[in-house]
Amino acid sequence: MSKQYKDKTCVYCAQPGKSSTGDHIVARSFFSVDERSNLPQVPACASCNSTKSNLETYLTALLPQGARHQEDVSDYHAESRKRIEKNQKLVRELKAGVKISGRVDETGKPITETTIPIDSSKVLDLSKYIAKGLLFHHWQVIVPKDQIIHSQFISKAGESIFSDTISSLKRMRSNASLDNYLKTTGLIQLGKQAVTYEGFFSPLDEPLSVWRLNFYQARLGIPGVNETTSSLMMLLPSKSTPLT
Repeated sequence: MSKQYKDKTCVYCAQPGKSSTGDHIVARSFFSVDERSNLPQVPACASCNSTKSNLETYLTALLPQGARHQEDVSDYHAESRKRIEKNQKLVRELKAGVKISGRVDETGKPITETTIPIDSSKVLDLSKYIAKGLLFHHWQVIVPKDQIIHSQFISKAGESIFSDTISSLKRMRSNASLDNYLKTTGLIQLGKQAVTYEGFFSPLDEPLSVWRLNFYQARLGIPGVNETTSSLMMLLPSKSTPLT
């Protein structure tokens, strides 16, 4: 392993000198084989790496089943089915919770859809790790271990919340240099848009960071009832400090 990631501060738990490996912020298994080059990595300790890996094992099996981010997603479906079939406990959970429902779309066309159960709390938990990793990757900022991170799903209608939050940040420091006050990643696409994200960081006074993350443009919830997207917004208020 490269010395670049060893004996550094773990980005996820903020313990100095505890890192033992380089962790891909967004796991390689979220992507097809030809999409895995140049994925960002950060220093991580063995404990955090293991906990995050357990979340990734579960989610990389299920989330690709809802992939809609490109015209042909058959490879993502096939790879996730292989992962599901290797986990008999998960197979049983899915068989017990699978639902087939019918509805009429906005054009009046009848649609039959299959939904599978997913523990959405695992998606939210993983997003918090990813937010910490991306904040370090882009701006070398370490989030304190006791920092509360707010993570929530965003419905299509709720996408405006993200834009409104950023507009509010800009207004709060209208007299400050934008470059010094509000840093942004712009829209970043990993792989062939399998995962996209955009982040903002305000380093002055009480640091604040806001992120939007999307997996596969997948749909979650019950279609036509409480459907949401796989977009998440993560808010890291105060306490986040530059690495020293």
